[in-house]
Amino acid sequence: MRIALGECCSLSRRRPKPRKKTRLFYRFLCFGVGYARSSRWIAKELALFEKHGLNVNLIYIASGVVSVNALLGGSVDIMAALMAMSEATWIGKTNKEQAFRVYRKYMKVEDPRLLESMHKNYLLGTIPAKPFPREEAIQNDIEDLNETYAHLKGKRATEFLDISLLKELENEGFYTRLQSR
Repeated sequence: MRIALGECCSLSRRRPKPRKKTRLFYRFLCFGVGYARSSRWIAKELALFEKHGLNVNLIYIASGVVSVNALLGGSVDIMAALMAMSEATWIGKTNKEQAFRVYRKYMKVEDPRLLESMHKNYLLGTIPAKPFPREEAIQNDIEDLNETYAHLKGKRATEFLDISLLKELENEGFYTRLQSR
C-alpha cells in the first residue's frame, strides 16, 4: 500500500504547507455517521488529509450551526478537504480490500456479505467519484420543506449552491489525474 500512496502524491500540483490542527466537522462536510460515509475514514486511515496539508481531528458535531461557523470562520480548508475526501472515495472504489479494512476497523463490521454489500451499494453505487451536489436532490428537499419553512417557497437549488471549488479542482485536472492512476 505504501507504493500506491507514493503514487498518489502526484495528484495535486499544490504543495501542502504545514497547518495548525483542523477539526473536520463531519456532520456538515462528511454528512453524518454511517456506512455510506466511509470516505472520511479511508482518508483518515491513509493519511490523505495530512497529504493535502490538513491536520484533521474527525469529531461529530450534532449541530450544523457549529459546523457552518467553522466553515465561515475559515478554520477549515475546504479545498484540501475536498481533495482528501475525493481521493479517499476513489481509493475506496478501486481498492475493495482497503475499504474492507476501514469498515472492519472503524465500523466494526466483520460479516463478509455485509462488507461486500456496503462496498457495492455505498462506495460503488451511492457516493459519486466527483463530489458535486445533486441539484435534483436539493430541489426535492426544498420542495418538501417549503410548507414548514415559508421562506423556501419558490426557491431554486442553485440559489444555495456554490460549486466553484469543485469546478476549480476539475479545471485543474485533479479528478482526471486521480482517475487515471
